[in-house]
Amino acid sequence: MTKQEIFEKWKSRISHKKIEMDSLDSIKGWSRYKKYYRNDYDEALNLKIPVIKINDVYSYVRTAVSSLFARNPRIRVNPKRTQDIIPAHVTECAVNYYWNIKKIKHQIKKCIKEAKLVGYSWVKVGYETDIEKVDGVESETNEFIKNEDVFAVYVPHDEIWYDSDAQDPPYDCRWMIHKYTKSTEILRNKYNEKIQANREVKNSQGMKEEDRELTDVYEIWDKDSGKIKVYIEGLDKFAEEKDWLDCFVDENGRLEFPFVMLIFDEYIDLGEDNNLPDPEIRAFEPQILENMKLRSLQMEHIKRYNRMLVVDKTKLVDETQMEAIKRGDIAGLIEANTDPSTVFAPVPYPPVQMDAYAVGSLIAQDKDQISGQSSVERGGAAQTKTRTLGELQQIQAGTAGRLAEQQDIVEEFTANIARKMIKVMRTYFDMPKFARISGSVSQSVVDIMKQQGKFDGFSFKFTKEDIQGEYDIDVVPGSTVPLDTAVRTQKILEMARYGQAFGLAPGTMASIQLGKNLMEENEMKEVSIAYDMDVDNMLKPKQPTPQEQLKMQQQQLNLAKSQKSLQVADNRMASNEQSTMKKKIDNMRSMQGTAYNLDNTKKAVDIQKSMQPQEKAKK
Repeated sequence: MTKQEIFEKWKSRISHKKIEMDSLDSIKGWSRYKKYYRNDYDEALNLKIPVIKINDVYSYVRTAVSSLFARNPRIRVNPKRTQDIIPAHVTECAVNYYWNIKKIKHQIKKCIKEAKLVGYSWVKVGYETDIEKVDGVESETNEFIKNEDVFAVYVPHDEIWYDSDAQDPPYDCRWMIHKYTKSTEILRNKYNEKIQANREVKNSQGMKEEDRELTDVYEIWDKDSGKIKVYIEGLDKFAEEKDWLDCFVDENGRLEFPFVMLIFDEYIDLGEDNNLPDPEIRAFEPQILENMKLRSLQMEHIKRYNRMLVVDKTKLVDETQMEAIKRGDIAGLIEANTDPSTVFAPVPYPPVQMDAYAVGSLIAQDKDQISGQSSVERGGAAQTKTRTLGELQQIQAGTAGRLAEQQDIVEEFTANIARKMIKVMRTYFDMPKFARISGSVSQSVVDIMKQQGKFDGFSFKFTKEDIQGEYDIDVVPGSTVPLDTAVRTQKILEMARYGQAFGLAPGTMASIQLGKNLMEENEMKEVSIAYDMDVDNMLKPKQPTPQEQLKMQQQQLNLAKSQKSLQVADNRMASNEQSTMKKKIDNMRSMQGTAYNLDNTKKAVDIQKSMQPQEKAKK
């Protein structure tokens, strides 16, 4: 295919996808559920009569967000090889530090809220740089990187499109499109093209025309061609075409997208006209509306019962006072010509059937069962007779399984974002970066970093070379869920109570730190300071009194005298041993000399005896 044919194919695909997403908005109910969340039920349902609005959608979503992602996660980087231990520690500290300073927790909260409302949401991970030119230098190398950074941002669900055949997005997608809106003036300056605006900034009164003009941009990630194409609404060609980012290409050449999807219900029915998940709100939307109808009926009955009166207007002093009765004026004075009890009589209005209250309770139970979230979790009163602690725990245990499953989904979603962030940092972080140490880092690793000049006692310096290696990334289970002061205090007290069973003895450093955590958890600053002073005094060597010092000096003198006496005795003993040894040696030598003489004498006698027969023969 020619370039123009490829362009026309993508232009047609974008046009078709735009129409499809607009139609899916009414089919899936995305806008309607967002209006529910904002309490705009009148607009969402096109109501013509007033109703009592019970915003269960808002309470459901807010409870889900707070229970699933109340704290920053604790990301772990586990090395696969021995040589990857130090790079894994550095990478773990770096990714946790950047997670905090980039405020990614707020991006994740937006995703959870949107995924609960519309069924899914997205985070885009990437790399951004600030490039400047050197003044006065006219060459291709006159540009330098002023600043570089990694980012992970929330992207609205309807701004990420993918192919209709995907069953497990984004892993099996052939292509993905990121649609976003940008200032028309900025696009004209960047691409030097005649770009027309197709929308305006909301509430743009008083702004200049060039400031309020906006244009839609489509960033196309095409796996088939391995290219990233940029299409701007109104152009007859691609504004930009570049290679796939190196950080999203593995060692085997496989491509991956920079998008991470959060979805709580992974079921996608390809038999439908689309492959997008359904919103969770759809499952219990009927119960929400029925509960509102029932509550509105009850309130309407109360209003009617208090306002319906039978009046004998012939007995009123002034007929104009009928208007005051109709309006229900507070503290209004009504004059009658006779006994007032004969003028006014309330209309007997049948009470609301008692079954209505039981039905309301059943509707609430159905909604809780479908949503997996009890009224107790949303801050409501426990619907029990005795309201004991055991019963409350049983109520909470009923939803614990579904909550744990969703916590695992959020933790996996978080780990995937961290994994892509690390890939970006390992590829593009050429400039030295600084990050504070977080979590548990062994002292040996800190010592090595100090020797390499990369640790100053508070933060360490690293580049992409320092975080290379093979390792797995995961999130500490439960690190994102809320843990309030009461629960943490209870855990500390339980550990102190049963700690001796596993070696936690009073007076040890572990027990001292446990007490320190208890003071800090309850924000007892003055007690914590005094506690630190007591611990320091306890750990410092005890200073002796003057009497004890004199006694110690006397003991040292006595010890010195004893050592001197022992030395003299040792010297005498050594001298005696030397003299005795010398005598023994002399005796042995004298004995050896005697034996030598005897031996020579014996030899002389033997020689003399042997010579006597020879002498006799000569004679």
